[in-house]
Amino acid sequence: MRMIVVLIALLAVGWLTMTQLQKSPVANSPDAAAASQGPIQAPQRPDQIEQFDKDINKLYDDQAKAQQDALREATQ
Repeated sequence: MRMIVVLIALLAVGWLTMTQLQKSPVANSPDAAAASQGPIQAPQRPDQIEQFDKDINKLYDDQAKAQQDALREATQ
């Protein structure tokens, strides 16, 4: 009997976890900002390295700004 109760409890915890994971992400999250830009392609030729460097720096800056905004909003 005790084993059945433990199995039912585990089933309930698993179901609650799955429902939480299926919810849509918050629009202000850094992941949402990165997803809106699309993937950055790795350079295939030496002349593409400068553009790749600019894209990576922009990605870092955008994510840092999004984290700052989220932190500022959370502390208000």
